[in-house]
Amino acid sequence: GALAVIAHWYDLGWRVLDAVVAELPAQAAPATIQLWPEHFDAATNVGLASGEGVNLGFSPGDAYEADPYAYVGPWSSRRPGDPAFWNAPFGAVLRRADVLASADPAASARDFLRAGLAQASA
Repeated sequence: GALAVIAHWYDLGWRVLDAVVAELPAQAAPATIQLWPEHFDAATNVGLASGEGVNLGFSPGDAYEADPYAYVGPWSSRRPGDPAFWNAPFGAVLRRADVLASADPAASARDFLRAGLAQASA
């Protein structure tokens, strides 16, 4: 049921966030990955070389998107890099269905977050 879907999503999300954060340089100063009570998403925030920041996370679904999704949310209104990447008002999303449709869901989600960091740093 729905609980199993959300539990699986958080499990995948935490593993992916752990992997992406582990690759970051120390100056990125990522926040501890946690379940944020405002939106009930598993997320961290990361500093960019520009001095700006970006949120990386996994949402169980919300008013924007009913189904679970991974997201990259720059703190500023700037959307550098490829405009096609930024497909949400707050940044970019990769829907759960698209993650699970890939041969390696964890790799797909990691690649999305890495791409978001690269775009936000452009």
